Amino acid sequence: MGQASSSSSSPLSSSSSSSSLPEYGNPTYGLTKKLPPGITFPDAIAKVTEALKQNGFGVLTEIDMRATMQKKLNVDLGRPYTILGACNPKLALNALQNAPAVGLFLPCNVAVLEDPDGSMVVSIVSPEEMFSIAAKDGNVSAAVVGSGQSTSAADTRSNGPSGGGVEALAKEVQDIMTKVIGGL
Repeated sequence: MGQASSSSSSPLSSSSSSSSLPEYGNPTYGLTKKLPPGITFPDAIAKVTEALKQNGFGVLTEIDMRATMQKKLNVDLGRPYTILGACNPKLALNALQNAPAVGLFLPCNVAVLEDPDGSMVVSIVSPEEMFSIAAKDGNVSAAVVGSGQSTSAADTRSNGPSGGGVEALAKEVQDIMTKVIGGL
């Protein structure tokens, strides 16, 4: 309720019990879609979870950011905001077996939130953007490419390498996530 007596503008130094999030926008490092009007937050979570499932991904974690900020900082974000940790086990296993450091990027984060206008926004971290960091690491790329192992479930079953290392895996996941976001 009250303002902190400190002159610091950091939200962590404030004793305020509410916070207003700006509009989500359209980050270049995410695949983002504003859902049609009339979809509730619980419906948005269910829709996203089902779309992920239909594309081979499960939800490993569900972080309620509004509840977390309220509990940890006594700050109300003012509207729902949940981060889902999505994972395709076959693709994750392939990546980890070839380059364990890729685990730093797992699971794929999917933000589901309500924008100030009441609409629901879904944003999936761009796998190509995320893995572009790993591709800069010669050891990670070499580990995946040098393994001769596939970066897709179909190629794994046929024992034929698809090549391209981290870049190929990122492209495959990007294509799947583009399909997920497009189907919402």
